Order: sequence, then structure tokens, then C-alpha cells
Amino acid sequence: MNLMKLVYSADEAVAEINRFYSNFHSSRWLKNTFVIRMHHALSEQALNALQDRFAGLRLSGDFQQYGHQDEYDEAQFSHLTRLAFTFNGRNHGRLRELVDCINLEENWARPAHSQQARRTEPVKSM
Repeated sequence: MNLMKLVYSADEAVAEINRFYSNFHSSRWLKNTFVIRMHHALSEQALNALQDRFAGLRLSGDFQQYGHQDEYDEAQFSHLTRLAFTFNGRNHGRLRELVDCINLEENWARPAHSQQARRTEPVKSM
């Protein structure tokens, strides 16, 4: 069963809790859509990989990533990215594996400024 992690010390428990919430913030149902709130958006490559790797969690459609939508009146969560899909309501161990995947830092999108090469020399004016 992948739903829980067995640990043997308080330090391991703290590390597991910190890992669990490293990107995952919370989740909720919005009608028939299951929404995971995240601190960091996923990269396009990671999102594409989720489509195949976790297809069995969805009843239909794809995983959709988006920012806050005002109509849901969640001002305290407006800074969080969402991952939404039609969760089948089963396979909670597999859902935990999805959370573990979104928590991997290598799956997070990088801010635009970190993707661009930084100049080490000043630009010469003409």
C-alpha cells in the first residue's frame, strides 16, 4: 500500500511531513473535479509525463494546471497553482504517488529569470 510511509523515528517523521508539503499544499473537490493546490507550478515536461504515468487516476480528460480563479472565492489561496482532474475517487495509494511526484523539485517549473543565461559583462552602449 502506497498511501502511508512507515518511519522509525521522530526525525524521520518530521522529514516525511516536510517532504509531503514541499509542494503539495492542500486539495479539495469542486463539483466533479479534484483540485490539488501547489506552492510551485509543474514544468511542462512534468505535466506531460503525468498524463501517461497517472492516467488511471482520471475518469476522463487530462490533468490541467492553472492559477487562481476568482469565482471560487479563495483569496487566502490565490498565490497557489492548481492541478485539476476528474479523480476516480479510488486508488488513494496511487494518488499519494502523484503527490510524491509533484513534490519532486526536479518537476517544478523554473522561474523565467533562472532559465535565462545571465550576462557577466555589462552591455556596451552604442
